[in-house]
Amino acid sequence: MFNRDKKLLQLRPSVKVEVPEVSGDIETFMHQTLRPILKLQNDLLVRLFIQKTSNPYLLESHKERLAFIEKTLSKDVILRNQIIGLIIGGMTVEEFSFYDKHQKELNKRIIKMAIVRIDTAYQ
Repeated sequence: MFNRDKKLLQLRPSVKVEVPEVSGDIETFMHQTLRPILKLQNDLLVRLFIQKTSNPYLLESHKERLAFIEKTLSKDVILRNQIIGLIIGGMTVEEFSFYDKHQKELNKRIIKMAIVRIDTAYQ
């Protein structure tokens, strides 16, 4: 029988991040689940953003580029939801259950981490 969760976990790259011992459930989830998924999906994430936007400001200063990325993701609900969906699709059933309980907070964190990854791709 095909075990989707096991295969997903095997695909994820390792991300070395020191998780503070005092971390809450959300922070632990962010480091153990979201960061590896974002790293795995990085090329798709960047490609999705590039295909949905074409703007010369991406070639300008870091400050302007970051402002453009943040503004785009705050205004373009469809693109923001596609990015969130790209990350959710990499979760196991158990991880999705946790995500579902903390959706509002985790969506904010997913978008913040996606902004950093998209910005880094342009440097």
